[in-house]
Amino acid sequence: MNKSRMGKGLESLLKKDKNILKDFQEIDIESIEAGSMQTREHFDQKQLEELAETIKSHGVLQPIIVYKQDGKFKIISGERRFRASKIANLKTIPSRVVSWSDEKILNANILENIQRAQLNGIEEANAYKRFMDEYDLTQEEIARKVGKSRSHIANLIRLLKLPKEVQELIYKGSLTIGHGKVLLQKYKEEKELTEAANKIASEGISIQESIGNTSNNREIEQNKNPNVSKHETSNSSNNANSDEYASIADSLSHNLEFDIKIIKNGKEGSLNINFKNDIELDKILDLFASLK
Repeated sequence: MNKSRMGKGLESLLKKDKNILKDFQEIDIESIEAGSMQTREHFDQKQLEELAETIKSHGVLQPIIVYKQDGKFKIISGERRFRASKIANLKTIPSRVVSWSDEKILNANILENIQRAQLNGIEEANAYKRFMDEYDLTQEEIARKVGKSRSHIANLIRLLKLPKEVQELIYKGSLTIGHGKVLLQKYKEEKELTEAANKIASEGISIQESIGNTSNNREIEQNKNPNVSKHETSNSSNNANSDEYASIADSLSHNLEFDIKIIKNGKEGSLNINFKNDIELDKILDLFASLK
C-alpha cells in the first residue's frame, strides 16, 4: 500500500493524538481483552503459534494500542500480538493507552488490518458497512479515510448481498473477491448462485474461466497449434507493431489478466486495455488508483 494514500494511517493517528502516553507501559495481560471494534474475525492458529515462538525469543517488539473501559483495557490494535503473547505465557505486554472516540478506534482498527493485508474480503466489507451504518458515512467518505477508491468500497460492500454460504467460502479462502463479483453479476437466483459458487470452489475454476474470457481461448488455440505465434493471435490486427512492443503487450496481458495492445505509429501510439464488463472496469480503475 502506497503510504501517501494512507495519510490517516495508524502512525499518523498516534502522532496527532494528545491523549496518548509518551512511552508505552507494561500491562498485566489478564487485564486486557479484545475490543468491540475489532474488524478482524479470523486468526490462523498456526501463525499465532509461530509468532508466540518469536515472542518467546525476542519479546513483543511493537506495543499494542489499548483504551480503558470499565476497569479493563480493550485492544484497538495488536490483537494478534496479544493472542500470541498469551500462548507464550507472558504475564505483561507492552501497551500504549489512548483515549479515542468509537469512530476513531474503528478507523484505526480498519487501517491497521488493511495496511497489513490481514482482513479477508468479507471482513473488510463488514467493516465498511459498519462505518456506514454507525457513523452515517458515505462510500466516498470511507474511501478517503482508508485510502481506497470508491469503487473498491462499493464492490466489497456488494459482496454482502451474497448468500451466507457463499460469503463463508470467500471467508475461508475457497473463493476470491473476484469470484464473488462475477457470481453477483451472472446469477439472480440464490440457489443457482450458491450451486455455481460450490462448483467453482470444488473444481478450482479461475475468475477468468468463470467470466468466460476469450483470451483463455486464444491461449488454448496456441497450445493446440504451435505454428501459430502469440504475435499472430494477439497482435494480428496491428502488423505495424514491432516484436518488442508485441512482447511487452503479451507480458502485460498475462500479468494483469486483461487483453492489452500497444499500437505504435512512428513516435506516437496508444496503449489499449480492453474490458468486457463492469467488474473488469472496476478492477482496472482500482489498479490505477493504487498507483497514486
